[in-house]
Amino acid sequence: MYSTDYIMHLFKAGLYVRLSREDGDKIESDSIANQKEFIERYVKNIENISIEEFYVDDGYTGTNFDRPDFKRMMEDIEAKKIDCVIVKDLSRFGRDYIDVGRYLEREFPKRHIRFIAINDGIDNLNQRYDISMPIKNIVNAQYAEDISKKVMASITMKQKSGQFIGAFASYGYAKNPNDKNKLIIDESAAMVVRRIYRMFISGIGTQTIARNLNADGIPCPSVYKQMNGEKYHNANKLHETTYWTYSTVRNILKSRMYVGDMVQHKCNASRYNYDNRSVPESEWVIVENTHDPIVARETWETAQEMMKVKYKSTNLKSSHVFAGIVKCKECGRGMTKIRHKDVITLTCGSYKRLGSNVCTRHGILMAELEDIVLNAINEHITKLCNIESAITKASAFNRRNNDIGKRIAVLNGNIESLKSKKRNMYSDYQDKLLTREEYVEYNNSYTKNIEFMSKEIERLKEELTTSPIEETQKPWFQNLIKERKIDTLSRELLLSFIDVIYISEPQKRGKKIVLEIVFNFKDKIDELQAVTGL
Repeated sequence: MYSTDYIMHLFKAGLYVRLSREDGDKIESDSIANQKEFIERYVKNIENISIEEFYVDDGYTGTNFDRPDFKRMMEDIEAKKIDCVIVKDLSRFGRDYIDVGRYLEREFPKRHIRFIAINDGIDNLNQRYDISMPIKNIVNAQYAEDISKKVMASITMKQKSGQFIGAFASYGYAKNPNDKNKLIIDESAAMVVRRIYRMFISGIGTQTIARNLNADGIPCPSVYKQMNGEKYHNANKLHETTYWTYSTVRNILKSRMYVGDMVQHKCNASRYNYDNRSVPESEWVIVENTHDPIVARETWETAQEMMKVKYKSTNLKSSHVFAGIVKCKECGRGMTKIRHKDVITLTCGSYKRLGSNVCTRHGILMAELEDIVLNAINEHITKLCNIESAITKASAFNRRNNDIGKRIAVLNGNIESLKSKKRNMYSDYQDKLLTREEYVEYNNSYTKNIEFMSKEIERLKEELTTSPIEETQKPWFQNLIKERKIDTLSRELLLSFIDVIYISEPQKRGKKIVLEIVFNFKDKIDELQAVTGL
């Protein structure tokens, strides 16, 4: 219980309101306006509370506290702008019972914040912590999870009935303004889709199609969507890519959406799973003839057969030992092999496929690259051997680690002792052997000491390194030095040593191509070098 002086204190209140249909909130009774009005009516009848600020999170779930106005409210609490938080009920504050409990049991008492949840009858100024509060928090969390399952079930049902539930329509289509679950043809983009199919069936390859579209100044799908006011972002494309690529053309040629079939559930995501993992094609939800086709089904099927033939014929003949390892520094795409008689050159893939308006050639002879990389790998091996030799002579690292380990053990013991004191102190407070002021003061002191020692442990752990002798015995290190000198490059060898090789155009004309080799385990090797002083 608070002292009489504290009860007479004039509280500066922050009124917090939140709404999210995702949580199953009843829009009419829980609307932002209704919550505000409800809390204001309540505050009018309390003399020692003045409204200082409103905090509104509209459209944010209660299952976490990553909400802009909630964060602003906590900043105002830290700045002592408010010392009282009022909500309509606990579910408006949050639905995760662990985090809600942390704020109500620890964060707010530590900062002397008065908390009121009107409908739940909670006011920590007038009563001790109620054991029913965590139960209410658990119920709120379970309710939110149940609603999430119902929302996902509703989405699946809509998908299976052929309704469109995506955020953005496929290129060539738009959402029907009268029914967002139906698609209509966007004729401007549809003309481009038809052109792509015509060109491909006439024998023109995807790279040439992309090059022609770029030459005609036609915006690629992501740029087209943004030009039409959609907040679209393609996470799969390279950051600077604003043009048509052969993969974009190929994806349009493969999509069944263009024959009027709805294809959905190509990735697996939910409120609690944001990794958007791809699902097997056998699990896609496909409903035929849900919207007007842009291309005839016969045309689409012909394109599929042609693609099978094209990709079978290419196999690995165009590949090379550096495939996937050597990339253009400017555009990020892989370097492509070009053979002229017996001479093989690697050149930028974007330049080869799309021309000089996208990137420059900056080619390099395959033989020259092999020599450079072979010498670099052998220098790398020599460096690793020197590190191994130097480390086997050192023993100070183990003594240093032992000292740090002992200090961490002492700090952990002190933390456990303080936690035990906190538990005993709480029992004393419940038995009224301590006043609330004494309990809060001691509790804050113990908490600060625990936080300080925990941070010190983390700092010491950062200093605590694996013994360099142990590190050199690990498979990654031994695999790199198993052959003391390399005479011939192989694919397996390159993948063992090198993460990526970047090729850059020289800054000045007439200068040589610039190479940047990024070795595997670079960070670990740098640490070992620093330890040995090599």
